[in-house]
Amino acid sequence: MTQTKRVVTIIALSVVVIGGVVLGVTKMLRRPPKPPSWLMDEPLRLMDEKTLVVTSKPLGAWGERQGKLTRYKNPDTGEYTMALIIQCFACQQDIPMPADLSKEDALSSYICPKCGKHAH
Repeated sequence: MTQTKRVVTIIALSVVVIGGVVLGVTKMLRRPPKPPSWLMDEPLRLMDEKTLVVTSKPLGAWGERQGKLTRYKNPDTGEYTMALIIQCFACQQDIPMPADLSKEDALSSYICPKCGKHAH
């Protein structure tokens, strides 16, 4: 009887320990990795696609992108119109990156908002 109790106790404790390890690992894997603080302090220049005004803030201050992965929230208007900056090949000016990059020819058909020529 004592031997049976010992075996049952060892099995029960093993199940509890293994369950705890599995639960802990599962919780760790579900959490997205947090970016390092030095990266969040790096300046990020974005251009408003409507007004073409450039604003520079630390990456962490821009907040999360919503909907389109290429647009950040404009701090003045509250709209998601702030885009990464690319350079037009025709006029060499800074312009906002196109919003829809899902098509293969999105960049080659993009017209520069400053000079009116193909930007790529």
